[in-house]
Amino acid sequence: MNVTSDSKKSDGQIRNFYARKHVFLTGCTGFDGSLILEKLLRTCTDIGNVYIMTREKKAVAEGVVEDFAKQSSLPCIIYRPSIIIIAIREPYRGWIDTKYGPVVLLALQAFGLLHVVPAEPGVISDYIPVDLATNGLLSAIWDYTVNRETNEPQEYNCGSSDWNPMRFHTDCPKYTKSIEKYPSSKIVWYPFMFLVGNIYVFLVLHVLFHVLPAIIADVVLMIQSKKPKALKVVSKATVQVRALYYFISTSWIITADKLKSVMNRMDVTDLEEFSFDMTLIDWVEVSEVLALNARKIVKGPIEAIPDASRRFQKLEVLDYTIVTLLWTLAFFFLFRIIS
Repeated sequence: MNVTSDSKKSDGQIRNFYARKHVFLTGCTGFDGSLILEKLLRTCTDIGNVYIMTREKKAVAEGVVEDFAKQSSLPCIIYRPSIIIIAIREPYRGWIDTKYGPVVLLALQAFGLLHVVPAEPGVISDYIPVDLATNGLLSAIWDYTVNRETNEPQEYNCGSSDWNPMRFHTDCPKYTKSIEKYPSSKIVWYPFMFLVGNIYVFLVLHVLFHVLPAIIADVVLMIQSKKPKALKVVSKATVQVRALYYFISTSWIITADKLKSVMNRMDVTDLEEFSFDMTLIDWVEVSEVLALNARKIVKGPIEAIPDASRRFQKLEVLDYTIVTLLWTLAFFFLFRIIS
């Protein structure tokens, strides 16, 4: 990578670029949009006005951008990030402002409520921290405006799979280890996880590990004159699994060569303030941040809790004991049938 170093640009090319500029954004009304605004206002203090167009569908917004670009000389880009997860650096480590998508499923696993996912073990999935996605967007806007060779709107993909891929069969155990390191005091079972490629096998295990335990839990709650809520949680988890199934059931390799090339034209200050280098992602660190984020979801303390660790160890022993007994019974009945 060629890095530009110039004392005259100590404030950074990108920061200077946004000074007194007006920015028009579409499709940035979610939690990623709020971080884009936060980043611009915090880093580029001399920025002009920022306009945001709300939209119902992503494709509609992209169509508006393409039509607008063809009818004007203003620089326009289409930016496509992959599945966005928690921030690893900005505005602070572990920041997230949504309770949907993979964050929900990972939190449910941390509480021992999710044990089966319809995904092939060797699948490569594409996730990107929201702060890196934001930096990539702001850098792409700068680069296309300053260094563009055509007036046609350009498309930039932003993903981690061709830079620093996340593989389910190697990274899921890392997350389980992180849950063990930072357990929640509200964990209900040991957080084991099965990756099942066959959808029909998944449905059977889904009923066995999720639906039936939820029914039993709700019955117990009703007996205690408490409000049943386990099936409601399972229902929400099922909705999230269905929404993500298309993306986790097969490998996704998102080529981001155009975005990678932007780094070659960034100076030292830019690379520090607007870093989006996916090779710097440590998936072990990300898994630990995700485990800590599960505590935040239930408004639990971030610091270590001795009671939570003891509870985790007891649930682990109980889980292995039950599994051992079930396998013993299975071999016993199998032996009886054969003999």
